[in-house]
Amino acid sequence: MYHVLHGTEIARLGRRMQTRQQALATAQLYIRRFYTKVPIRDTNPYLVMATCLYLALKMEECPQHIRIVVSEARTCWPGKLHPTSPPLIGSGPPLSKPCTTRAQQM
Repeated sequence: MYHVLHGTEIARLGRRMQTRQQALATAQLYIRRFYTKVPIRDTNPYLVMATCLYLALKMEECPQHIRIVVSEARTCWPGKLHPTSPPLIGSGPPLSKPCTTRAQQM
């Protein structure tokens, strides 16, 4: 059921940005793959859709500046991309030690 919502919403955003069909299909694939690993309730799906479209545009060699994608997403989904959105994945404490360089270890 969620893939229908994502497909409709990503197509709506893509229409506003005059995106090629191949990039939209790639974005939908990225969304589907992401949500096979992460529960939807732990994320802001509108932020995930905008991110996947941005990455798909870069991969399909029709890049748009991130500011354009974000401004179009905010226009398309007013109030959905808000700073008080649910926490992002990885925003909690780190699961492993931070990387250190060899110079820091000595």
